[in-house]
Amino acid sequence: MNEEKLGYRDLHYSHRHRKYGNLMTWYDIDAIEYDATTTLPVSVIELKHGNIREIDFLDHEFRCIRSTANALEKCYDTPFFTVVYYYFNSCGNLVDGDQDEKFIIHHQYYVIPLNKAASSLVAEPTMLSERNYIRLLYLMRKTTPPELNQFSKDKKVINIPKLINYEVK
Repeated sequence: MNEEKLGYRDLHYSHRHRKYGNLMTWYDIDAIEYDATTTLPVSVIELKHGNIREIDFLDHEFRCIRSTANALEKCYDTPFFTVVYYYFNSCGNLVDGDQDEKFIIHHQYYVIPLNKAASSLVAEPTMLSERNYIRLLYLMRKTTPPELNQFSKDKKVINIPKLINYEVK
């Protein structure tokens, strides 16, 4: 069984669950977004911090998440994305996602479609400004976003992760 990667999130549950035996496997889906009106799922999103160097889409956890996403796609045409998030401070440095919001001045997102429903919205892996990412989130809900002037509109040049075994299924 895998060790808890960060060492603190859900640590007690993780350690306790491992004592139940090797057949008691589980995985952590970062987000299943839903429409607040209908409560139906609108996307499955696996989040990665911008410091990640590569993403292997045949990794066991990704395959498990994909099976859940595939079931939701069949029932609800739910898109499945990996989203690499980049948060920058006033010095232009990439910062942790847990950084206090008041120190983060720029956000952008690398959006990777992983199923046909996702690729109908974003054809290929694409870097989006914060504004365009918000537009995508509203598009999945089939609604119009609010005024977006307060959100980042620019994209910084950054290193994107190497995509290993990437394909839209």
